[in-house]
Amino acid sequence: MWFKSINSRGDFIFEKQGLKIFELKFPKWYSHRAVVSYDKSNIEIKPKSIWKSEYIILKNNQKKGSITSNWKGEVSIQFFDELNHKHNFQLMSKGFWKQRFELYNDKMSLLNIITPSVNWKKISSDYELENKANSLEEKHFNELMIYTGFYVILHKKNTASSVSGGAV
Repeated sequence: MWFKSINSRGDFIFEKQGLKIFELKFPKWYSHRAVVSYDKSNIEIKPKSIWKSEYIILKNNQKKGSITSNWKGEVSIQFFDELNHKHNFQLMSKGFWKQRFELYNDKMSLLNIITPSVNWKKISSDYELENKANSLEEKHFNELMIYTGFYVILHKKNTASSVSGGAV
């Protein structure tokens, strides 16, 4: 599984076994808002406020979840499925020189390891996803990958901005 970068704005394709599952787009290169069509739904992720530590997940213009980060690099992803069942996950940044992300379910069982794969020709990063344990239905797992990919790409954009001294 991969998050494959398709341009400098951060847009990416989630690919599983060589098949495109969805494409997430940031409307502008400096945007903290993303849109994606998946499973007959239009999903939008946007900041709750100017502080950009909490993002609202809208599915067909209805609030269906949130992504919240704290100063320790821990990210909480929460969303509701079509039956209004709540799904909770934790995304944690690991490593310093070789940074990766680890995704955990609400019982703190490791689900995925997300590792960047830099391509200097594209001046971007693709991310390889290593599945550790997956007890989710495929459509819920794929939806979780929307929110996970959004945050991973946003984190990269913010890190690049802070290194270069600019604001994203």
